[in-house]
Amino acid sequence: MNCIIIRFWFTVIIIMETLDLKLSLPSASPRVRKAVADILTDLAPIVTQRVVEARDKASARLVESLLEGVTMRGPDMKLARLQANAIRAIVKNSEWLTADQIGELGRFSKTNFAAPANRWKNERKLFAIEYDGQDRFPRYALDENYRPLPAVKAVLAIVGEISSWRIAAWFESTNAWLDNRRPRDVLAREPATVIEAAHEYLSNAHG
Repeated sequence: MNCIIIRFWFTVIIIMETLDLKLSLPSASPRVRKAVADILTDLAPIVTQRVVEARDKASARLVESLLEGVTMRGPDMKLARLQANAIRAIVKNSEWLTADQIGELGRFSKTNFAAPANRWKNERKLFAIEYDGQDRFPRYALDENYRPLPAVKAVLAIVGEISSWRIAAWFESTNAWLDNRRPRDVLAREPATVIEAAHEYLSNAHG
């Protein structure tokens, strides 16, 4: 492309110089010379844009030719269904609150309802999943006053930097260490047992 553009501008310069010589004759008025120069100036970006578009089309044709006959691999539909079912269960089976709702229900600062939940998230005392463009916090991770249960911070420290959806999936899944109960169901009543289950999860994940 650079070579084409260089040749184009070289041609323009030659034309302008040629016109300038011809238009320097007494018969050519300054107004005519300026009009010709303006036309060339206006044409320059148009021609340059067409060169770029031609380059892009050529690149697209090259990619298509390289991919010709190559079968694209689709997603594993069984795995995709399992993942979709897991996400559906996470969202539907528990109550999820926005930061504003937590602040309002907990009767925190009226000037900034969202501040406490967002601070707890940053301090890893609480976690949230992103849903519909907003952070959603699990109700089961909060006590009756809408403050984080201490065991949540311990669990988050144990599992480390994994995605919030994986954390939510762990709380939602039945756990053999908890006699096939879900961590979210026993978090408030048996925090120590849930913490032990998190340690077991971590050892299995690294084992």
